Amino acid sequence: MWDAVCRARKRVGQWAGQHQTLLVGTGVVVACGAGAYYMVRRVVNEAENMTKDIKRQIAEQQRLSVHLRRTEEECKAAFLRFLPSMKSRIYKQLDLEHVVESLKLLDKNEKDTRDM
Repeated sequence: MWDAVCRARKRVGQWAGQHQTLLVGTGVVVACGAGAYYMVRRVVNEAENMTKDIKRQIAEQQRLSVHLRRTEEECKAAFLRFLPSMKSRIYKQLDLEHVVESLKLLDKNEKDTRDM
């Protein structure tokens, strides 16, 4: 039995020696194919990850846009609610009627000096 194993090993060695170029070429082709396959898989995975990141960023921007729009609408509504009361307070503080009366009084007092 040991003899048969030795003869088989010798024949395989001779066959490999005769077909060395074929074996090396096949090994190189298989290695290049495997390398290309893993490189393509890596590129596809990176593209998928980039797509996921971009989708996540777009969703975040849309969410922020909705919140900003809602906040803007709330601020406008609050401002419009408080505008009448603020307007009356401002007019009271400015006391425009008193200013107009004093200007009219001043105008009447200086009428003589203007006519000269």
